[in-house]
Amino acid sequence: MKLRALILSVFLSLIMTVNVCATNFLNVESKDENTDILINRVDGYSLEIPKGAKARINENNFKTQVDFDDVNVKIFLEDLKKKVTYEEYRNYSLLGIKNTATEHIITDEKGLTLRGKESYYIEFNRRKLTGVKGDKNHYLIIFQKLAPHRAMTFMVKSDKPVDKERIFSMVSSVKLDVDRVENSITKVPNDIRIMGDGLKGADYWSKGTKKLYRNDFLESTERKWGIFVNTFWSSDKFNRIEKELEHRFRYLLLYHDTGFSNTNYTQAVQFARVRDSYIELTFQTQMQEGVNEIYDVLQGKKEDFIREMARKVRVAEHPVLFRIGNEMNGDWCSYSAYNTGLDSDIYIYLYDYIYRIFAEEGANKYTIYVFNPNGKSFPDFRYNDESMYRPHHSKYQVLGLTLYNTGNYYPGEYWTDFELLYKDLYKDSLKNYDKPMMITEFAASTRGGDKVAWTEDMFKVLEEKFPEIKVAIWFSGIDLDAQGEPARIYDITEPTGILEVFKKYLKK
Repeated sequence: MKLRALILSVFLSLIMTVNVCATNFLNVESKDENTDILINRVDGYSLEIPKGAKARINENNFKTQVDFDDVNVKIFLEDLKKKVTYEEYRNYSLLGIKNTATEHIITDEKGLTLRGKESYYIEFNRRKLTGVKGDKNHYLIIFQKLAPHRAMTFMVKSDKPVDKERIFSMVSSVKLDVDRVENSITKVPNDIRIMGDGLKGADYWSKGTKKLYRNDFLESTERKWGIFVNTFWSSDKFNRIEKELEHRFRYLLLYHDTGFSNTNYTQAVQFARVRDSYIELTFQTQMQEGVNEIYDVLQGKKEDFIREMARKVRVAEHPVLFRIGNEMNGDWCSYSAYNTGLDSDIYIYLYDYIYRIFAEEGANKYTIYVFNPNGKSFPDFRYNDESMYRPHHSKYQVLGLTLYNTGNYYPGEYWTDFELLYKDLYKDSLKNYDKPMMITEFAASTRGGDKVAWTEDMFKVLEEKFPEIKVAIWFSGIDLDAQGEPARIYDITEPTGILEVFKKYLKK
């Protein structure tokens, strides 16, 4: 009995040790009656926070968040790549705010020294978002230089002007003397599982939606293919492509925003239904003349349009893949943090707002949500990492991957084979997510290499090394440069040999 008790005691001790190690990335200890000490063991620092403040760290431990009173503070310790200096990091981040000065009203900015470190702050505000409960529209962002290629950033927001001196005191209390532990991420779960003949966690889905998700994403051993061709439902070009390939694409990509009529979706889904195909619907907000439409949406100004879109999904009763604001970690998107005052929460507000309307209109019964960051973050800073934009894991069922072989038309871009393009993204996605994966859009340009050989290699490599990618959608289009000239030619018909490769492999 003593031996058994001893073994049990050791076992419990090991469990407790493992649990402590697994959760010991962020601790809060009491200092005095007014102050606590926050300890971050991943990044190796501590700082003083108000007594009773709530602190948490995100799944991959990039973002530490502190909430007290009406104030939200996000802290990022940025170990910059050697090619990027602190000054470049700070100036590029400031540029995002200054380029959107129509929306973000700068009230103060200044260089200063905090705890003997070169620092810089900018203070600004934006319009109040009535569609966001408890919206905080006053910002203070502090950049601090730790080393030539190392920075610490405090992003503060409140529902009234931020008390700068209080935040400066917090920043001044930072100590970079905490022993660091090895980082260990928390994998994003999939809430839908196969249980016998049914799906656990998918009770709200229609029978057809459950069947599509199970067949194409959970049990599929045969990759499904899709394509983007503009207005495919009325396109002679689309018909010619399928006729030459002797293949009917399973998924059809439709881009949508408030500048289009919702009738486009109705026409697209009617076309898809009769041929047993499905729409990948992509909704985006735009920015025009300095006005960011995402703020209009979150003020309820586009609610009628979004509700009409949701009703059309419900009325169609045909399952749809739905991307809300894809590539949000790319600075070309209106909903990227770069264009929303470095606040990635704005994207999550947009996602939740549209998700709620779809639920209220009964559209979620037919909707499979796809969360789709770009495969590379631009800029590649922690506050713009794809993990900053994740909705709650229960609100999406597929992880979308996107990377293009852009060719070499623009300086800094280069020809990349498929395996090199997707290898790290695929590996990281398997590590970070327990969600089925698809390539929501991709292609190779004609400029910079042999597009036919690239496509042949892509089919081989997909089959051999990327088994968890269940669906792949080719973007058959052309990106134009500022002068309206073809820059990246992704068209599936150029050169003609591309169709021959597709036909060969799709027949298999």
